[in-house]
Amino acid sequence: MNEPFEQVYDYSMDAWESGLAIRRDWPDGSHELVGFNTDLAKVERFLRRDRAYWRHGPEKPVSWEMVWVSRRDFSLHASRSGCRAPDCPSLSESLQRVPRMRRHRAER
Repeated sequence: MNEPFEQVYDYSMDAWESGLAIRRDWPDGSHELVGFNTDLAKVERFLRRDRAYWRHGPEKPVSWEMVWVSRRDFSLHASRSGCRAPDCPSLSESLQRVPRMRRHRAER
């Protein structure tokens, strides 16, 4: 199984608090969670760098999804090599759970 080249943690939060992570899906049907953080910009940067890293390799993920997950579940998932569990976070589940964020006027 592939070893993630980078795990990003945000230790400023408690284990039950949620943040964002990247879910990599592999051709064999397995997946992994990487790049956990509470800062959307940091997770997006991780996603861009992760896609660039895997772009030219002999084995590539088939998809990447940004998912909502607790820090505890993210840490537990790191020990699930080759995970295929259907109850792991996915994009569609995350979209239902992520609260809407207001944009500041300067960002509009």
